[in-house]
Amino acid sequence: MTTCLFWVFNQTVVPWLMTLCVLNEKSVENYALLGLLALPFGPLPFVGLAVMCLGLGAVRLVQSVRAGRLPAFWREVFSRQNLLVLAAVLPVFYLYFSSNAATTMEEGRFCFYLSGRQEVDAGKELFDLVRFYMLECGVYLALIWHDHKKDALFYLTAASLMVYPLFRMGAAGTGDFTMRASIPALLVLACMVLGYLVRRKSVFRTGKAWEKALYILLVAALCVGAVTPLVELWHGFIVVWNAGHFGIAYDPYGTVNHVENVYINNFVAWYLQDCPFFRFFAR
Repeated sequence: MTTCLFWVFNQTVVPWLMTLCVLNEKSVENYALLGLLALPFGPLPFVGLAVMCLGLGAVRLVQSVRAGRLPAFWREVFSRQNLLVLAAVLPVFYLYFSSNAATTMEEGRFCFYLSGRQEVDAGKELFDLVRFYMLECGVYLALIWHDHKKDALFYLTAASLMVYPLFRMGAAGTGDFTMRASIPALLVLACMVLGYLVRRKSVFRTGKAWEKALYILLVAALCVGAVTPLVELWHGFIVVWNAGHFGIAYDPYGTVNHVENVYINNFVAWYLQDCPFFRFFAR
């Protein structure tokens, strides 16, 4: 999570806030409103938040059917605020982001993460994928599973973190989709881990041996994982120390006229005259 703040704070802070707002909601009547508030700050985190909203909405649909409250559920879904932002806000931002070069060029479109490769070592790819799952989220999911085994949000979060790495979108050669779309789910996982530590804080006085072992393993995993945030913080300190001042903006290029930069397609629209947003709205 510290890495998100370090590298893409603009795509992190607002989606985090909106994710917490969604988790605090007791109904679905504000889901579209909250989700679209995150869209201008990061389209890929918005995708992750939208998946979460749809998943939670499906859970509440099932609960409403079982409770005989289906008409009330649909009234919440088609609330005025949801319909208003979907009709007035979503089309504008969709046209804006769809003009981005990373999404209009063939190599940047949404696809399976192995698409376009000439030779694929299935065994190596599977091993790397499983290793990624375990290091990124699997250890934490396994250690807190007992407390959340009946929690639909837990399984939705786990499924999201397992599915996102299977796809890619954005500038060629980057893992933008995996890293950014997972921002809301990683926040939820962090909240669950923190909640586990708080609820089980007295485990060494009253807990069973296996509960103590799980607690120790979770703390140990967090200590190992803390190396990355410490490196990010140290890196930021060293950069400021060497520069002798606080940088107001980090811009090593000075211009977007750097076609050799692999990331440049994330920030430009090459053919403005063909983009509906720039033809009809940005006048």
